[in-house]
Amino acid sequence: MVDITYTSLTTLVNDTGLAAATAEQIIDQAINKLVTNRATVANLTGAAGAKTGTYSQATAGAILELAVAIYAQTYKSSGAQTKSYGMGPLQISQSTSSGGGAAALQQLAKELANELIDRSIART
Repeated sequence: MVDITYTSLTTLVNDTGLAAATAEQIIDQAINKLVTNRATVANLTGAAGAKTGTYSQATAGAILELAVAIYAQTYKSSGAQTKSYGMGPLQISQSTSSGGGAAALQQLAKELANELIDRSIART
């Protein structure tokens, strides 16, 4: 089992300036996108700035993979630079273009949710 807190995300994206509450909101959005796509994922619990959740490795990976994508697409201002954020095989490139970002996030959420559902079915 893997514990997820706001530091899980701030460490992955190497952004120590990312506020705890904002990082938790990003993680909550990732969880909500997975749930919207039929995956069974528990919410983070606790007070703002100290929320935590304990998940299987596969679920934690899916949450954080999607959270990194949300961070890169939505929360990090693109300005004139292009940055890449990576976690395992996922590589999200941030650019000044916003075209298709929402659709790409939705597709990623759908694929991750389906993977979690398939894993859940395989265990039963």
